[in-house]
Amino acid sequence: LKNTSVSDNNFLVIKYFFRYTLSNKSHVINSIAVIAFGCFFAKIIMTMTEAYFLPVGMAIISVNTPLSILVSSNRKLQNKLDVMPNKIMNFFVPYGLIVFIFYIISYMCYIISLFVLGSRIDLTLILIAIFFALQSAIMVMIMENKLIIKKWNVESDLWHNPRKYIVPVILIFETFLIQMAY
Repeated sequence: LKNTSVSDNNFLVIKYFFRYTLSNKSHVINSIAVIAFGCFFAKIIMTMTEAYFLPVGMAIISVNTPLSILVSSNRKLQNKLDVMPNKIMNFFVPYGLIVFIFYIISYMCYIISLFVLGSRIDLTLILIAIFFALQSAIMVMIMENKLIIKKWNVESDLWHNPRKYIVPVILIFETFLIQMAY
């Protein structure tokens, strides 16, 4: 990645991400399952609480483990990133963009499921989704750069690491702040 342009680096990171994700079918299944659970949660939350708590479903979707441990799960990639010049711009910014796009798509599936179930969707919920997706992408990017998980023996150790709950807990806290503002 040293002697390539920014757009080439973006392409290489995207290519790596898809190759990594598609090589492990459990990652694809996990991502689909998290989105499906978020949509199922939409049905439950609509019958139980006020509309202001609807962003909690987005927080649940942000638990997507394969996406948030891309660097931690690959020790060879960690070693390459340690010596990469300007690794923030060359790797982590494109990685954050991929995470952002994934969360936008996931949150829109959630919002569509709310609409199909009869909830009134307003601009506020869409703006919250964009804000949550941006915030989640930035937090995942920072954690994979600064708080990388290094002490693991098998991949399931990564999947059960408590770090994956940092983003959802922050988003749930923000949901309650939003609810209090209304």
